[in-house]
Amino acid sequence: MHSYGRADGPRALGGVGQKEREAKGLKGGVITNIFVAAFNSPRDTTLLSVMGMDPENPPEWIDHDVGNHQVDLQYTELLTYICTYVYHRIPRASWC
Repeated sequence: MHSYGRADGPRALGGVGQKEREAKGLKGGVITNIFVAAFNSPRDTTLLSVMGMDPENPPEWIDHDVGNHQVDLQYTELLTYICTYVYHRIPRASWC
């Protein structure tokens, strides 16, 4: 799984592991996961909580639809956040 796939990918594999399938008399199944360029977080956490944010009250640049488990980033607000908090030591005119 790549990048953000680490957030929800393992849940998608629930019940399709090789041992679970064998217990049902089925062949095949997933035996391992490989994560490439992905973050690592404890089980049952969210990307927002790992980043120190409250999933129920995300910043204005994140549109979090809790009911549908969807997250959309508002590009303009996200860019402002990045410019202000991530690269704040670099002169803004040079890249933002």
